Amino acid sequence: MANFCTNCGSKLVENSTFCTSCGHAVGDNVSNANNGNVNSNVNPNSNQNVINKFTKQINELAGGKGAVNLRLRDLFSNVFKKHTTEAATEIFTCGTKNTTPKESEISSSWPKPWLYTRVCLMFAITFLLLQICVELFDNGKALPGMMFVGAIMVPFALIIFFLEVNAPRNISFYDISKIFFVGGGASLVITLFLYSITEGSDDHYVAAILTGIIEEVGKAAIVVYCIAKMPNLKYMLNGLLIGAAVGAGFATFETVGYIFEFFFNYDYDTMKDVLYLRAILAPGGHVAWAAIYGAALMLVKKNKTFNSSMIIDKKFLSFFGITVILHSIWDMPIDLGELAQKIFLVQDVLIIIAWIIILVLIQVGLSQIGSKEFTNESSTHVSSQNIPQQTNI
Repeated sequence: MANFCTNCGSKLVENSTFCTSCGHAVGDNVSNANNGNVNSNVNPNSNQNVINKFTKQINELAGGKGAVNLRLRDLFSNVFKKHTTEAATEIFTCGTKNTTPKESEISSSWPKPWLYTRVCLMFAITFLLLQICVELFDNGKALPGMMFVGAIMVPFALIIFFLEVNAPRNISFYDISKIFFVGGGASLVITLFLYSITEGSDDHYVAAILTGIIEEVGKAAIVVYCIAKMPNLKYMLNGLLIGAAVGAGFATFETVGYIFEFFFNYDYDTMKDVLYLRAILAPGGHVAWAAIYGAALMLVKKNKTFNSSMIIDKKFLSFFGITVILHSIWDMPIDLGELAQKIFLVQDVLIIIAWIIILVLIQVGLSQIGSKEFTNESSTHVSSQNIPQQTNI
C-alpha cells in the first residue's frame, strides 16, 4: 500500500521526510491508497485562504504541487534560547573539508536559525556606541563608522540568516564574505554601466520600472557568475545564500551612498532618519530579491554543469520577473493616502510577499535535499557529493 501526501496527493518516496512534489512535511498523518486512488485529508476549502493560494502558485512555479505550510515559528523558536560561543563558531566554520557534512548527514528538517539576531544585535550596539561618540561628545570622526555600521547591520544579519538556513553547509563564510564585498561592489559597477547606456524617463512610473530592471540585472549578473564559478553547487538553499550575499553587498553600499549624500545635502538628522528607514525596510529589498532568483537559478541548475541556457529557462525568468515587478512597485510613487505613506504600506506589503516566496523556496529546497530522485541523477551531472565550495571573483 503506497503512501500519499496529505497536502497535494502525490505519491511519497519511501522513508522521505518531505513530499518531493510540494515540500510538505511528512509525519504520521499520511493518506493511503490502492490502485492510485488518493484518499486526501486536505480540507477542500483551505486553498480559499489568500496565503495558501499564493504559496500554492509559487510552489507550482518551482515545480511542486499544493500549498505550503509556512513554519514561521521555527524561524524564531531558537532566537530567545541560550547558545554557546562554540555553537556560533561552528556556524561560522562551515564549508571546509572538515566541517561540511556528508550528503547522507544533511538535515532536511525545517531550520531554526538564531545567530543572525546576535549578529544584528552586535552591529546595533556598535552603532549605538558610535552614535554616542557623535552626538554626546560631538566627535565627527566617528560619523563614517556610524554610517557604515548602520548600513551593513541588517543586510549582513540577513546573510547570517541564510547561512544558517543553508542546510548543506557547503559554502564557507570566507567565500560568502568575498561575494558580499566584491560581488556587491561588482554588481554596482554593472548597474551604473547599464544606467549610463540607458535613457532615463521623466515619468516616475516608467523610471521605477527601468530602475527595477537595471538594478536586478546588475545583481543577477553577479549571482549567475558566482554560481557558474562554483560548479559543485546543486541545492536551492545554496542559491538563496549566494543571492542574498550579492544583494546584501549591493544594499549596504547603496545605503552608505544615500546617507552620505543626505548628510551633505541636508543635515545630520535627515541622514539619520534615512538610515533608520532603510535599515527597517532592508529585509524586503535587495537581499530578498537577489536571494529569490539565486534560488531560482539553482532550481534550474540542480547538479548539472552550468550553461548559459539556464538563464533563459522559464522557471528562472519567472522568478526573476517577479523580483523586477516587486522592485519596480517599491520605487513607484503610489499614493494610498497620508497614513499609508507614513507607515510605508506599499513597501510593507512587498516585504511580506517577498518573504512568503522565500519561505516557499526554503521548503522546496529542503524537500530537494530529502529527494532520492535528486541525489541519484544521471552520470552526465557533476558529482553528487556535498563538496565544500570555493570561488574566485
